[in-house]
Amino acid sequence: MVKWMAWLSCGFILLFIPLVFTKSFALELWLSRLGIFVGNFDNGWLRFVALSGFGITLVTILMIPSLWRIRPSIRVLLMAMGGAAVLLGGTRSGLLTLIVSILSLLAVRRQFLRLAVAVLLIAVTLGTFHVIGETARVSPSFGMLRPFALTSTRIATMTDAASTWEWRQVRWRRAVEEIKANPLIGKGYGGLENAWIFSTSEEFGRASVDIDIAAGGVHNGFLASAYALGIPIIVLFLAAFTNVAWRAGLQVERLRRSDPVLSDLQSFVFANLMGSLVSIYIGTDLNSATLWFFLALGVLICQMEESRSRRIAPTTTTSQNVLPQSALVESR
Repeated sequence: MVKWMAWLSCGFILLFIPLVFTKSFALELWLSRLGIFVGNFDNGWLRFVALSGFGITLVTILMIPSLWRIRPSIRVLLMAMGGAAVLLGGTRSGLLTLIVSILSLLAVRRQFLRLAVAVLLIAVTLGTFHVIGETARVSPSFGMLRPFALTSTRIATMTDAASTWEWRQVRWRRAVEEIKANPLIGKGYGGLENAWIFSTSEEFGRASVDIDIAAGGVHNGFLASAYALGIPIIVLFLAAFTNVAWRAGLQVERLRRSDPVLSDLQSFVFANLMGSLVSIYIGTDLNSATLWFFLALGVLICQMEESRSRRIAPTTTTSQNVLPQSALVESR
């Protein structure tokens, strides 16, 4: 299954990356009709947000050699391709998710030397982004400025990154107000009939926040779910999420020698769950199929180990407690 995930990620990355540079409005229109979100960089390049997810999946798989055994040279090449996919996805959340996933993976596998090196390289990279973004003479026609906006206020202002953050904050504040009004059971889904009341573009602009809130477009999975279903649901989700992530982290170390395959799979699950916290905070809803896939995979692996332990324990107990037939006769 993990190999198929890697192959599919490679396939979609190789499909979408060449399309980034086409600047084709017709292609953007047709792909949007197929349900693929397509934005634009400042220079007109197409921006496929899905590229970041494929890149993160590919990189985290390649960081665990036992999950996909390929030649080291090919592994390095594919990791570079996965990193390029995250950058061409053009989302700061994608870059942050990749960073958190990599650090979580190295930490849970107790590869502390590599973790220290990774922290140093990430710090140098982000520092370089900041220096270039604040001092270099760059033009929006360059296109690939969005990653620099992660640490550079100047670049964030030049691009739409700063306005996007303000756009989110307005919706978050409004969602918090609605959550305070209905903290226990939420307001449920729907309500567009009350928000969709406008006849001019100016009225639409004033109503856009209400429309996004009613349609679930808060771009924060925790707030969106609390708004619709109430705060207790978020507490329940976080409890379940923490339980799965905690057990996955424990199994990585416990199964390292007895079952290295399950140990490596759980480290893959743990890294992606930690990364998903960033994406949920920035915009992914809690009904994301990818999120629940990794939660379910973590639970399945835990059940596999528990089932095996139950099969072994009765056999051991029986062999220790069964008395010879002659001893039973004598006791009678």
